[in-house]
Amino acid sequence: SFAALADALTGSSQNQPEIELVLPPGTVITLHGFPIVMPSGRNVTIHGTGAFVDGQGACSLFIVSAGARLTLVGLELTAGHAAASNQWLPAAHSLSNAGGGAMVVSSGAAADLLGCTISRCSAVGDGGAMLVTGAGSMLRALDCVISGCSASGTGGGVHANAGTLYLERMAVS
Repeated sequence: SFAALADALTGSSQNQPEIELVLPPGTVITLHGFPIVMPSGRNVTIHGTGAFVDGQGACSLFIVSAGARLTLVGLELTAGHAAASNQWLPAAHSLSNAGGGAMVVSSGAAADLLGCTISRCSAVGDGGAMLVTGAGSMLRALDCVISGCSASGTGGGVHANAGTLYLERMAVS
């Protein structure tokens, strides 16, 4: 559940810089207007083959803060939406265009997606699925599928306006 995931990231494990979670197949984490924010100083890996994170079109799914690293393995990310009033963005993240429906990788943050599927995500700005922004940001995606994502700006699938972007064996439609 979202509560269990949030507790693992911010609750009793806050003194553990490295966290590894395994979501059973069929798990659905539904976000109710609140994205999953990776706090600075955390290295989080979530294994979730057959598990879903659903934003219900109400918020970005993941915000990776400066100094954090997020690795997603096998998850299906769906219905994330980055709106102009995204108050969940880190203070150092000065986006005026609200991008990254599934994920925002901020300055000094890193994210790895391995075998993930991203679908039906949108942004009123750039990067309907993912936005990589700011010095020192890095996104690496391997064996992933992005489908049905859109942005009012550029990059319906992925937009990088700074940082490093590695895409290997990707399908984007």
